[in-house]
Amino acid sequence: MENTKNEKSTLTNSLYLIGAVMAAIISFAASGNPLSLLTGAIGGLIFASLFVKFIIPHKPSDR
Repeated sequence: MENTKNEKSTLTNSLYLIGAVMAAIISFAASGNPLSLLTGAIGGLIFASLFVKFIIPHKPSDR
């Protein structure tokens, strides 16, 4: 039981990381401004938090 709780925490943490990094890379590639790395990372964190909070809990489990 404790193992699944740790796996869920690891999944959400990795989703935050992936969201921040990918949004930062995309925004930098789109504008070329170094400041866009920061704003893209912040936007990615916001989008990832909305995804984790609202989308994932309503997804039916396959187990």
